[in-house]
Amino acid sequence: MTALSALVNIRNKVRRITGRPSASEITDGQIDTYINTFYIYDMPEHLRLESLRVNYQFLTSANIPVYDLPTNLYLTVMPPV
Repeated sequence: MTALSALVNIRNKVRRITGRPSASEITDGQIDTYINTFYIYDMPEHLRLESLRVNYQFLTSANIPVYDLPTNLYLTVMPPV
């Protein structure tokens, strides 16, 4: 299965699930945006694996209210913070 045929299958399934079988009711571009948003934001949250969690440790200093977190290495911060 090629990437294009997989995308076409996803679009068709979205149209069937939403009850909008026509491209005039929901465009390919709209569906593609929904798919992209899901892959970027939702899917990683669904696939979050406990074994991939690591602790970020750093030293604090008095009178420094904000610290930089290396955002290129860590995606989310979970309690306790």
